[in-house]
Amino acid sequence: MKINESNVLKIMNRDNKDHLNDAILEEIKLLNPKVQIYLEPDVNYVIVSDTVYVAISLGQSITKLTQEIWSSNDYFKAMVLDTILTDLLFTLSNTTYQLIKDDILKKEKALSKRLTPGDELNLSMNRTILDKLHTKLKCNEYYVIEPLHSLVYMYNIQDDFDCDEDISCKSCANQSCHLRSKYETYR
Repeated sequence: MKINESNVLKIMNRDNKDHLNDAILEEIKLLNPKVQIYLEPDVNYVIVSDTVYVAISLGQSITKLTQEIWSSNDYFKAMVLDTILTDLLFTLSNTTYQLIKDDILKKEKALSKRLTPGDELNLSMNRTILDKLHTKLKCNEYYVIEPLHSLVYMYNIQDDFDCDEDISCKSCANQSCHLRSKYETYR
């Protein structure tokens, strides 16, 4: 997976100070080979009835690298690494969303917004979602997902999209889409 330097800079250096940009870019350059070695991206999703259960992870090895760098007391490097991994995780999540959305659109259905334990759902749903999937991820007694840099969530399958930004008829070439008439009237 490619590190998006621009995203990391935006997150870590909102004031866009040149000296900080240089330091962040240098850390990215040093961390990139290790990140690529330790990354073990894993995506699992399953459709059960009218629900899609999803688990994504950057893998157990990346957790070891994260712990190693935090333990070295190089907090700046650890923060850069954490930002890189968070961005990679959400990039993987967005890619997974597109795959699921494409599958569901073929069935002339749509997805709800993402439902995440700890946000829209009770944290105990972490275990429920993992129970639906065949994955190496675990959930501890406090419903925290292990390894670090992992996400679980779900979508409901329905007739319409919940999120307006999920679908844009203006940018879609499918003139016969069953959703087109519904969304064109709102734009």
